[in-house]
Amino acid sequence: MNFNFGAIFYRDKIDSPSDKNDFFPLTNNMETLRSQISTVSAYGGGDGPEDWVEGYKLATNNIAWREGTKLIIHIADYGAHGTEFSSEDSHPDQGPFLKFHFNQCAK
Repeated sequence: MNFNFGAIFYRDKIDSPSDKNDFFPLTNNMETLRSQISTVSAYGGGDGPEDWVEGYKLATNNIAWREGTKLIIHIADYGAHGTEFSSEDSHPDQGPFLKFHFNQCAK
């Protein structure tokens, strides 16, 4: 079996358009991935719902998935924008976009 790993660090661009998302393509070289991940710094925060749409958009549009089983491990400190995912959201219209990208990831 051949496993490849990558990483996506999404920010809350819907609230802060100047925020920069980071992603690292799939690789089987764990040292390269570790080195890339070590360059990422956490910042921002303090608010509620997060911009999961941007994270899943990166997963569907920027990661070169191969045939076979795909697995996304999503670690978040809050729910997504969209009334289906958070009751205290300033972007209630994001739910359909997130559902679209969930479905794209499942293909």
